[in-house]
Amino acid sequence: YTGFNEGIDSVDSTDEKKCSEETIATTKHSQEENKTSHGSEIFEGDDFFDNDADQCTNNTNSQEIKKPQEENERSHGSDGFGGDNFFDHDAHQTTDNENSQERLNLLQLVHTLFQRAPVLNSSYIISLFALSIGMSVVESLIFLYFEFLGGSNTMFGLTVSVTVLFEIPLFQFAPDVLKWLGSPVLMLQWGAVAYVVRVIGYSFIPQSHPYWVLLLEPLHGITIAFVMTSSVVVADSWVPKGYEASGQGFLSMIRGLGQFVGFCVAGYLDGRTLYRVLAAIVTVGISILGMGTYCSATKKENQSYDAAVEIT
Repeated sequence: YTGFNEGIDSVDSTDEKKCSEETIATTKHSQEENKTSHGSEIFEGDDFFDNDADQCTNNTNSQEIKKPQEENERSHGSDGFGGDNFFDHDAHQTTDNENSQERLNLLQLVHTLFQRAPVLNSSYIISLFALSIGMSVVESLIFLYFEFLGGSNTMFGLTVSVTVLFEIPLFQFAPDVLKWLGSPVLMLQWGAVAYVVRVIGYSFIPQSHPYWVLLLEPLHGITIAFVMTSSVVVADSWVPKGYEASGQGFLSMIRGLGQFVGFCVAGYLDGRTLYRVLAAIVTVGISILGMGTYCSATKKENQSYDAAVEIT
């Protein structure tokens, strides 16, 4: 049995040597792979630190790339290019482009004026021009006439207070009055009639009773509220959609020209004669508008104004 045991021991030692050699070979192979990927040593060496530096650089670059992406996501949506908010941003840009469209110039406005209801629009502009001639004198030079009548500074302040007190409710209910009248043309005519009655009354007030003018001052509120409301509706009806401000600017220009002419007339006339002449000028404008309304009624030109009243 001794020989048999020695044979077994020799076999065991041989197997142990084989196992140890295989373990050593496996370890060397893993070390070589580790050296190849990390450097000349297992966890040390220049290549290992170079690899760490490359990883840090890659992390820094990835963070720098992520930052603008995150800012883009905050400003445009959850996606890198915006999601729904991105399309909303495009919609806002489209709206801005539409709002930046060119305004109508003067020639285009005049062409539009004579293209749609030429008789009615022309007569309306003439009437508005004539009324602006008269209103310019009343709004700017009336205190000189009140002084001529013997009025005081206290009376001047009272006249302004009375006109303002009546203007506020009249502007409030002007749209309802417009619907009741049914036409902005008729509203302008009523405002012009109120002006004529007012200035004719001024011309007959005796110098010994200047405070009588307070009875006529409420008519100023009717004139202002009716004329301004009427001009806004007319400008909205005869210009293309989206150009309402250009239409109102054109009518403001007409009023400005009327004011210039009114000041020129006031430079040559004064006293009672001035206001009687102004009443005559405005009356002529009312008459022209009446004839234009009658002529346009046969051609059904005032349908656009009626539609504008319904919208208002």
